[in-house]
Amino acid sequence: MVKAPALEKGYGDLMINWQGGKPCHGKVEHTFKL
Repeated sequence: MVKAPALEKGYGDLMINWQGGKPCHGKVEHTFKL
């Protein structure tokens, strides 16, 4: 397993794709206020 990076400020989404009962890909989106 790989530890997902933490967001420094703001908020975001973490999406993990599963294949064959195991996690295979992850995506992190970071949202911040201007």
